[in-house]
Amino acid sequence: MKEESKGSKGYGGSFGSSYLFRPISKKISRILVNTPISPMQVTLFGFILGMAGIVFLFSQNFWVVLLGCILIYLQHVFDCVDGELARLKGEVCRTGALTDEFSDRVFENALFLVATFVAYRQIQEVWVWPIGMLAVIGNARMVTIYLKLEGLQYKGQSIRTLPFWRQMLNYGGELNLLLIILGALYGKMVLALILVAIISNIFATGRFFYATLKLSREEMKK
Repeated sequence: MKEESKGSKGYGGSFGSSYLFRPISKKISRILVNTPISPMQVTLFGFILGMAGIVFLFSQNFWVVLLGCILIYLQHVFDCVDGELARLKGEVCRTGALTDEFSDRVFENALFLVATFVAYRQIQEVWVWPIGMLAVIGNARMVTIYLKLEGLQYKGQSIRTLPFWRQMLNYGGELNLLLIILGALYGKMVLALILVAIISNIFATGRFFYATLKLSREEMKK
């Protein structure tokens, strides 16, 4: 789900990351930079918070679910912190990046699985499970295409330099997470999964064709 930590050097980040998570994560990173806490420890801490939050989503008590949503939100905040802290401390390493990506994918898959279970419990309809699968696929396609573009050293325009309406169109996995949180809080998990399935697949396809066009033009200029 974390895009801007790499996107600052690669694909340009996303609207959700820039406005919903980074303002908090940067403050935490500046506090932690002078402590012995390592980026790997932050990754592990965020992962534990997120998995605990997912477990709380099983509850039918609103306050327990709310706590779960807060922990899920904090998971992504710390998912931003680990990369920022690594750069501030000069401890960027491939092992840490790989661990971060692995923990992100485990967290996301667990989140969508539980979200689909919650949605099924709400309406008792079997077709919810294929919708959940489409949500997983859409989110995975966005991440896969992003990572491939990073590997190709594609440099997208920084989101902060775009007009605000263009920034809002830069959809990322962080907004999928926000939709799941809202679906959990308002008892509309089915709607949340449908939106994630539709929006993320459309955006992933659009990103692919847009990036392909730009890369083709860059190759023709060489």
